[in-house]
Amino acid sequence: MGKFVDLTGIKFNRLTVRQYYGQSKHKCALWLCDCDCGKTTIVRTADLKNGHTKSCGCLFIETSISKLPDDVSGVNNPNYKHGGCYERLYNVWCGIKDRCNNPNKENYGRYGAMGITICPEWENDYPAFREWALTNGYVEELSGKEMSIDRIDSNQGYSPDNCQWVTLSENVARRNYDYWETVHANQR
Repeated sequence: MGKFVDLTGIKFNRLTVRQYYGQSKHKCALWLCDCDCGKTTIVRTADLKNGHTKSCGCLFIETSISKLPDDVSGVNNPNYKHGGCYERLYNVWCGIKDRCNNPNKENYGRYGAMGITICPEWENDYPAFREWALTNGYVEELSGKEMSIDRIDSNQGYSPDNCQWVTLSENVARRNYDYWETVHANQR
């Protein structure tokens, strides 16, 4: 073990050594340091001298933030696709895709398994679906009434020419009416 060197008062990058703090479990000297940002941290002698620890952690955060694009949530972000993942409409689009394509989903038996599909124009292009929805009656909030996508011909798939937007209650009423029409037609 080498000779003890007092580092009190010496500045290393953003850290100024305030006082000796004791030893680590590996018998390394520890120092209580004040960071330029106002926080304190405890650092080993070797990490101060070799520059491995330059701050309390604030330097890492500042450097990481500076590497981010100006618009983290927008088109300058390399991971940006369409920006709609937090919209209710995006969840509607995902639900359509799941019903039509994913055999592990609860409603697949009444949709995909029965031949109901989603058109290629929408299947992998949320912005195209969103544009159609907004120009064809979709309203994000309609005074508490959520909009629901409705297939005009229930035997056809999801496509711009076979879909419309109705309130959720209208869609449920139509579904019940269609069901009872089918039941009574089979009893005649």
